[in-house]
Amino acid sequence: PFGFGQLPDEVFNDMADTSYWGYRINTDYPDFFYAELQQGRLRQGWGYEEGQDLRVKTVDNGAFRNLRMLNVKKDDILLIPRIPEWNCLTIAKATEDWSTGYRFEKPLGIEDFGHIFPAEYICRVPISDGNVQKLYGTFHYHGRFWLINHWADEIQAIINCYSI
Repeated sequence: PFGFGQLPDEVFNDMADTSYWGYRINTDYPDFFYAELQQGRLRQGWGYEEGQDLRVKTVDNGAFRNLRMLNVKKDDILLIPRIPEWNCLTIAKATEDWSTGYRFEKPLGIEDFGHIFPAEYICRVPISDGNVQKLYGTFHYHGRFWLINHWADEIQAIINCYSI
């Protein structure tokens, strides 16, 4: 089921204490996503029907591509490009294993983004930062979620420079 050189995410999670993930959001609502993250909620789209709840899985319409997010473990690191601003990279940390901390609840007044993953804000970094420039090519990936463990050292250097 996996192509040459590919392994399932859970294999990578077993190989390291911390995994590093790229996490793409809908860039039409950067302020919303940033405010939600400040409240410990990292949201994801394709969650506009109750059946798209990843624990229920009765309606797909793109939501099932979020299932691999449930592989995130407590203390894994997430890099989220373009929030709160287009030229920023925000870094967050999972506060629980997402397989147990995940919830589904649409925000008031918005008909999407019902997937909620527990995370805390670490820092935001301008994409012009030299360390970010080293790994910024990974953000050309078009998926909504991808493993980037091969950039662990560079990511830790960014966190060490910018976290409070």
